[in-house]
Amino acid sequence: MKIEEVMKAQSCSGGYWKFDDDGYFDIDNARCADGRVYDLKFTKDYQLMSKKLDD
Repeated sequence: MKIEEVMKAQSCSGGYWKFDDDGYFDIDNARCADGRVYDLKFTKDYQLMSKKLDD
């Protein structure tokens, strides 16, 4: 599974992602289906940990 696939499952796309030293995927500025921009965090196994509205 790729990070793009799990983003699509959350109805989000775009943004900037990186794999942190702590073992998580951080996606900044992802645009989601509601038209808003979020920061998302996934585990290394692609499970969503958090979805926060980007201020």
